[in-house]
Amino acid sequence: MIRKCLSRHPIMNLLFMIVFFLLFTSSVNALKWAYPFVSWDGYVYQVLDERIPDDKIGKELGEVDTIPDEIGDFNGNASNRYDIGTKYYQIIGKKTSKVIAVRDGNEYLKAAIEYKQTFSLSFFLKEHSKMIKMIGLAIIVIILLILFRNLAIKGKNKT
Repeated sequence: MIRKCLSRHPIMNLLFMIVFFLLFTSSVNALKWAYPFVSWDGYVYQVLDERIPDDKIGKELGEVDTIPDEIGDFNGNASNRYDIGTKYYQIIGKKTSKVIAVRDGNEYLKAAIEYKQTFSLSFFLKEHSKMIKMIGLAIIVIILLILFRNLAIKGKNKT
């Protein structure tokens, strides 16, 4: 009877598939980075071996606040080499749209822009997994309530 009810409601089928996908899928991937990087202000910068003298370091721009996951997804200020809290700085006389400096121990390394950062759905889902699971559970409960209500109405109509 539940199958009959689901087959009549394509929206319920779609909701069920979405909830199932969100709650019960996972992936395992290995990742090897081509180069060390940091991301800041929507851009990814490759960290180079070029040292920047202390007198060329300008104002603090930000810091690493996330580490990419095993799939390579990240958003915000991230790095595949540096710990959370590592600071980024402006290089005096240089545009931040081209290069920034990254604090590496007692020295500063140049980081040159590589590409514009893109939105990552899998990173978003990972970061908000508890909320998504709660929403999924609520959707399942609502669907079940609707199904049981429909079954109860059909049962009353038969008698």
